[in-house]
Amino acid sequence: MFKRDWFGEGFRTRIPTLIFIFLMLSLYFPINRYLNDKGGFVAHLDSIDGNMPLLPVFVIPYVLGFGMIGLMPIYAAWKFPRQLFQQYMTALFTIMVIGFTIWIVLPAYVVKEPVVGDGFFRELNRMVHNNDSTYGTHNAIPSSHVYYVTIGMCYYLLYNRRLAVPLAAFAVMNALSTMFTHQHYFLDVVAGFLLTIPVYELTQHVTVPYLQKLEQQYGRRKDKTLSTTAHHSTD
Repeated sequence: MFKRDWFGEGFRTRIPTLIFIFLMLSLYFPINRYLNDKGGFVAHLDSIDGNMPLLPVFVIPYVLGFGMIGLMPIYAAWKFPRQLFQQYMTALFTIMVIGFTIWIVLPAYVVKEPVVGDGFFRELNRMVHNNDSTYGTHNAIPSSHVYYVTIGMCYYLLYNRRLAVPLAAFAVMNALSTMFTHQHYFLDVVAGFLLTIPVYELTQHVTVPYLQKLEQQYGRRKDKTLSTTAHHSTD
């Protein structure tokens, strides 16, 4: 397993890693179907969620968030240097495992009121609500819509610090969109943000260093170092 470079240079060599990550993401659907009849709770705060208006125009950043979840790993595979790509993919895998585990142990759902009225944004908001019922709804806390985007933006910030302002702005808009479309409650969003902190620290200081040691142990990085040294010695 470790003799193959799963995070190597070049987009084509990273395709298997992308396929694995997207297969992991797809577990969202069977997990939610499994949880549909398992009960659960509602993390509703009357003082906050009870006064949260429905603003259907926020369905636009909400849908864009879905796009970002899919596009960020692909662009990272195309552009990120090896170590940063390794960190991002490891963090993404880790946050998926933890998020799925929390959903299974503590299934939570959102009670959604009907979206009434006409108009493009309301119709789109209504479609988003209705689509949830086709694959399950017990995925509220923590919000994966928040933590996927946020953990990705942590590594995009490391890639280019000049993106700090637009990344922060979109992270806020993405979080607000989950509440203003009534897809999530306030605590769902807070939990989504908070989950990224231990995952980022775990990835940077524990998981990736351990992976790098395994790579050295099984020869992948050692072989590369030796070949590079040999190449320079002949020049």
